[in-house]
Amino acid sequence: MLKRNITQLLLFGLTAIAIFTLPALAQGKQASLSDDTIKSIVERRIAKLDLKGANVTVTVADGVVTLSGAVPTLAAHRQVKETTDGVDDIQQVVDNVTVTPSNLGDQAIADEVGKAIRNYALYDIFDWVDGRVVDGVVTLTGYAREPWRKSDYEKRVEDVPGVRQIDNQIEVLPLSQSDDAIRAAAARAIYGYPGFERYANRALPPIHIIVKGNKVLLKGFVQTAVEKRIAETQVRTRVLCLGVTNELLTDADVKKLQR
Repeated sequence: MLKRNITQLLLFGLTAIAIFTLPALAQGKQASLSDDTIKSIVERRIAKLDLKGANVTVTVADGVVTLSGAVPTLAAHRQVKETTDGVDDIQQVVDNVTVTPSNLGDQAIADEVGKAIRNYALYDIFDWVDGRVVDGVVTLTGYAREPWRKSDYEKRVEDVPGVRQIDNQIEVLPLSQSDDAIRAAAARAIYGYPGFERYANRALPPIHIIVKGNKVLLKGFVQTAVEKRIAETQVRTRVLCLGVTNELLTDADVKKLQR
């Protein structure tokens, strides 16, 4: 009797295993997507982007997706590449898409890049973004307080017509409570100084305060050499930090650079 009960239990166990594993086995036998289906999925996704001035073709052979054509901006290029993300059975993506050349010269592109950065709502006095443009290739330099800020600055530049490529060399500053305290103290010391109210009241004040390892770097612009010295003196005498480097440019400095 006991032997029979044990046999029944064993049989039930085997049955249970079969019942619960069969669906999983069945799922593993799903048919793979055909090349035509993959092509259709990617093409529909590209169409939904509604990219003006874009001309992109999609070909698929043995799971290898080839994207060809031209788009107006790097932002559009990134969006097109992302249409292949998450599509089953894609083995490889070959990206032959190019950015349409612009009639803008490097200086005009640089001006537009500067506007894109300055108009970003989260760009403030504690970050600094600079750079250069050569043959449509933008090199971004400067400092950002978080990695996502560095990425956001690059995305802003991707929208600028004429930008063919971006080399993002912006340095991400380390997280530090002491650096944060120095940032706040330096801002109060500089923008609380009588006569600097006109700077403080701007949408984007021109004196940027970069803090790394308890050291302060001043970047940006003031009108005169006297104001440049005042900004540095305010930090040196009113903020507890390990040092101050003053790279502020005056109106005279800017005129020299523009010659």
